[in-house]
Amino acid sequence: MYNVVAVSILSIFLLPSFIHAATPVSVSIAGISPSSGLIGTQITLQGSGFTPTENTVHISPKTSPGKGVVPNISSSNGKTIAFPFPSGLNPACAYITPPCPIPNQLITPPGTYSLWVSNANGTSNAVDFQITIPSPAGSTQTQEAL
Repeated sequence: MYNVVAVSILSIFLLPSFIHAATPVSVSIAGISPSSGLIGTQITLQGSGFTPTENTVHISPKTSPGKGVVPNISSSNGKTIAFPFPSGLNPACAYITPPCPIPNQLITPPGTYSLWVSNANGTSNAVDFQITIPSPAGSTQTQEAL
């Protein structure tokens, strides 16, 4: 008995056009708007590789230890995510069950913070956001200006 394998010449030429390797997607931040503001300011990060759900923004003060996260941010288009800058930073372990036994919130004083995003596509580059404080006249100043 002989096993015969019939292969169409046409299928050899057409098959490669149907095979597409998945292009890896990475997460990247191209810009932040605004780049400074008060606690509670709505921040929009523009970039690529954001997932429809479960984007986590990491926030770390530039001049002191500590880090917090804003979890579960959605992106309707994969290019932008928006969230209000929190008045306190919760560590990532605060969002698991059971939560971590360390204090949940670190106060966010005025100053410069690094922000970056992580999701199923990886971890982005960091951008800076400056927390300002209201001046007595109603305008805002950075802590360094006081």
